[in-house]
Amino acid sequence: MSQPKNRKQIEEELGRNNFSPNTNPYQYWEVSGVEVDLYPIEGKYAVQIEVSSDPSLSSPLRTFNDESEAVHFARKYTEFVQKVLNQKDS
Repeated sequence: MSQPKNRKQIEEELGRNNFSPNTNPYQYWEVSGVEVDLYPIEGKYAVQIEVSSDPSLSSPLRTFNDESEAVHFARKYTEFVQKVLNQKDS
């Protein structure tokens, strides 16, 4: 059985916004007002997060055994800070 000739193939990309200048998701280190410092130190990894708008939310220097633990902490902590700051703005 043949396909009708007037049938067009629909071409679209779901989830893409062509009007925004930056369509990529933001990274945890790109949160405005939050500075994330992650670096190796003597076989371990250190993370310190500074919040310029509310220094009481800043974290002290913490060390982790591997990089994935340090990245996980940084990601979760910046998400927490972002939620707290968004609630203060509301």
